[in-house]
Amino acid sequence: MATVFNTTIPVSQLSSPLILLPPNVVHKILIATHVHLGATSVLLWDVVNNLRNDWELVSSLRVGLGTLVYFLTRTSLLAYSLGRSVLLTHPVENCAKYQDALNAFLIVFIASTTFLFYIRVTTLYAMDKTIVILFGLAWLATVGVSTTFSIAFTAEHIIPTEYCIEQPAQASQLYGPTMLVQLVNDLLLYAALTHKAYQTFIADAIAKGTLDPLASRDGGVGAPFSTLTKYILLEPAQTYCLAVISTKIFLTCAAFAFPHPTSCTFMICHLVLVNIWCGRMYRALQRLKLKARPLDALPPMITQNEYELRLSVAGSCRTINGRGRTTTGQQEQTFTPDLEVRRQREIDKRAFDIKEEKRSSIYSDERERDTKS
Repeated sequence: MATVFNTTIPVSQLSSPLILLPPNVVHKILIATHVHLGATSVLLWDVVNNLRNDWELVSSLRVGLGTLVYFLTRTSLLAYSLGRSVLLTHPVENCAKYQDALNAFLIVFIASTTFLFYIRVTTLYAMDKTIVILFGLAWLATVGVSTTFSIAFTAEHIIPTEYCIEQPAQASQLYGPTMLVQLVNDLLLYAALTHKAYQTFIADAIAKGTLDPLASRDGGVGAPFSTLTKYILLEPAQTYCLAVISTKIFLTCAAFAFPHPTSCTFMICHLVLVNIWCGRMYRALQRLKLKARPLDALPPMITQNEYELRLSVAGSCRTINGRGRTTTGQQEQTFTPDLEVRRQREIDKRAFDIKEEKRSSIYSDERERDTKS
């Protein structure tokens, strides 16, 4: 039985368990529930939309550490999102233990996602010792502070019902410092990825003649600021990364400006955005590996001339030690997925043009023979 406005009502006849809570608390719960369900819907759409791409990763390439970490990020966030949806909308027998399980999925997602970016950065910089140590310490710090989520997020029953409500724990004040450490790690990753990709952007602009080599100083600090701004705003991958950093800054400021749980209402939106961007980045890199397969691994319909054409165009970009770095003469540069995709499209177009020329020449020869006969 429950008492509402001095009236005793059977629990089975309550229209909603929220009627037992103060109006200001109900308002916060409804906002958090709607935001979470909306973000979960976006995540489900992304997962279903990329099932075919994920299957290609498993069936076409050898499953390595990066692929395992990638699928761990996808499954852990999906489990957390669906599980929290149940916590917010359905009765649960033991709210505290259920919340502990959700916290475990959340910690696994943060650890695996940051580790995937750590692998990406160390690969871009060819396992440079300084980069490995610096970003390794940043990753360990991020994982360490993320474990505080297990004591910062708790849940309990809305008495006398079996529905759950998220409650701030005594350790909820650790949420702000945790978000701050994660923000520092994300900023370091963003700076490292942008710097390396920007060097490639400058090298490509010089090769096309759209940028003065003397003004760029080989893509260094002296490059025009307008070129940097253009790169950040026009490159899709960098724009996505900038959006992720912006949402993390907002969450960090909210962690210190608002009380718990209002401060973490929009955290699920940031997590979904990070997962979508991380997934797109990893799948784009794996597609490049598929396009770089040797001759015996190419599709049976490709001709020897097409293969030699691709090999000759890619000959000016030789891979060093298999670490993704390429050299042209004395200049060293690293190509981003977007630039590589454009380069591959140019190669495919040239191969198609050569094939069409051969077909037209064969057709013209046949017409000449028919005319003579």
